[in-house]
Amino acid sequence: MKNTVPSLPKSIKMTKRRNYLFLGIIFGALFLFLALINTNLKEVFFILTTVNLIPVFLGFIFLGIGLVLKTWRWRILLEKQVLSSKLFAILTVGYLANNLLPARAGELIRIYLVGRREKVGISKTLGSIVLEKTLDTFILVVILISFFFNQPFLQRDFRIFFAGITISDQWKNKFKLFFSSFKILKNKKNLLSLISLSFLIWTIEAFWNYSLLYSLGLKLPLAAAFFLAAVVNLGLFIPSPPGYIGVFHFLATFALLPFGVDKSQALSYAILQHGLEYFILSSLGIWSAAKLSFNPFKEKKWQKN
Repeated sequence: MKNTVPSLPKSIKMTKRRNYLFLGIIFGALFLFLALINTNLKEVFFILTTVNLIPVFLGFIFLGIGLVLKTWRWRILLEKQVLSSKLFAILTVGYLANNLLPARAGELIRIYLVGRREKVGISKTLGSIVLEKTLDTFILVVILISFFFNQPFLQRDFRIFFAGITISDQWKNKFKLFFSSFKILKNKKNLLSLISLSFLIWTIEAFWNYSLLYSLGLKLPLAAAFFLAAVVNLGLFIPSPPGYIGVFHFLATFALLPFGVDKSQALSYAILQHGLEYFILSSLGIWSAAKLSFNPFKEKKWQKN
């Protein structure tokens, strides 16, 4: 008897999304409580009124460069099948969706807009995003390990074998398209370029963090900005509510404590970074959504991915 890989019924998909939303709200509330506990909120408010705007505006440059580099990397992963201007718009719409909708809807919207509208294909687009996340995770883990141990780390290959399962031709084609995104790594030059580009992206992210730290008078070593980027972005794999509210604030606060930062100062930083990124990326997303004539609340096809 053959075992085929079926597609998930719509009801199961909706249940999963509801469960993710419920978990996200629970984790968001829990981590927000942990971030706020034993914190002087009057002091937090005072610190935020003393922000030096010059480093903040300098940080905006780093934030913009980071978005351009992420767009460039995604175009490489898609083998330059989509224009950079389109990918930039789709990327920012994804950020907008993550800020407003549950269950990381931004990734589904990116898959829909590139896979369907740009006719790249759902499987290939999904593969490019998985590879993007893999590269980011690799770089962030390297940063963390380098921070803790300051020595080369061991790399092991993990392989999963599936036995006794016969996959239908339809799914074989989907898997083939999905893994076609990874063929770009067969070329050592491409692999080195993507790893270097990913490291540059997170270096720029660290400088964005550093600018905001400096704006609050926190003159920490650059290593703190790298550590902050790694802890926050790896930690955001935790189920979170829309906009990562609560989870982001706890992670950013937690990451600064080892550097001797007072909890009120650390929470002030978390509020500042989250607020600025939420406003800027959402604004860009709204502009891009209008440019693409896309409304995630009205156009529901993306939910079928």
